[in-house]
Amino acid sequence: MMLERHLAVAFLAALVFALPPGASGQMQPTLVGILEDNPGHYAGNPHYRDVRVVFRKEGAGWFAFPSNCPDQDCLKTIAAKFPAQVNWTVSFDGKQVGQVVSRTPPSFDFYSTVGQQTIVGSTAPPTIGKPSADFAGFLGEPVYRPLVAISEPNYRDPEDWKPTQLSTDTTAAVRKAFRNRFPKVANCSKQDIEHGKPWPYTDANIRVNKAYASNRHWLIAEVLLSGYECDGPSAEPFSSQWFVITPEQQVHFLDSSMWLVDAGDYGNDGKSELVFSIDDYNRGGYKLFYDDFRQRAIFEF
Repeated sequence: MMLERHLAVAFLAALVFALPPGASGQMQPTLVGILEDNPGHYAGNPHYRDVRVVFRKEGAGWFAFPSNCPDQDCLKTIAAKFPAQVNWTVSFDGKQVGQVVSRTPPSFDFYSTVGQQTIVGSTAPPTIGKPSADFAGFLGEPVYRPLVAISEPNYRDPEDWKPTQLSTDTTAAVRKAFRNRFPKVANCSKQDIEHGKPWPYTDANIRVNKAYASNRHWLIAEVLLSGYECDGPSAEPFSSQWFVITPEQQVHFLDSSMWLVDAGDYGNDGKSELVFSIDDYNRGGYKLFYDDFRQRAIFEF
């Protein structure tokens, strides 16, 4: 009887380790991906859809998958660090909008495709709205809005993040925070677009472009400094600057050169995470903020 019991235990253990990931009932990390629309890599190639695997939750923290390959050898081997296949729940604005299945290729062909899984099956991936240059990033070609995909159906947004308008007092506080961050700014003129000089910008130049509020009385605001006259890519003060405003009306700098993709309780802990898309010169990727904006995970390429 003792021998039979040991054989039975050994058989069950072997069966568990032979099963595909997640099938054993063991706790698997929750994954966050981004359902993307991408222009073809070469002129004349059609757009393609994919799910880029970007973040995983381990314990109470969020961590980014490897994203920045330094050479071609890395592109050939880094795919092994990503899950082989994932069943995704696609969400937007706290609601499920579809489901897709995607697989990691044996290797990645380009530095900008690290983490991109190929969508499999006959179900068309969901879209929201029409293609727009607002979502295009550095490439500039109109694409469908990226959507958050989760390996678990954790798509609800308990903090109910929505667009809002800042009050006069809060706008003034955000402008003050912007001035504290950029006390001196250089700019060119229409007569000389190559040589920047000290520029005394006014409050009218500090524009709150977008703002969002949660039902916990947190706010985030994107600030744009208008009036850039220099040739070439804009300088740091003229890029998108984001600030977070606490329920106590304290204003803190959050980050720059990004836009809000979506918010949701992707970790299923009762609080929403916010996912931003990096929007900068020759740079892309995603940032996930959590723990009341005290912590973040960054996937950048």
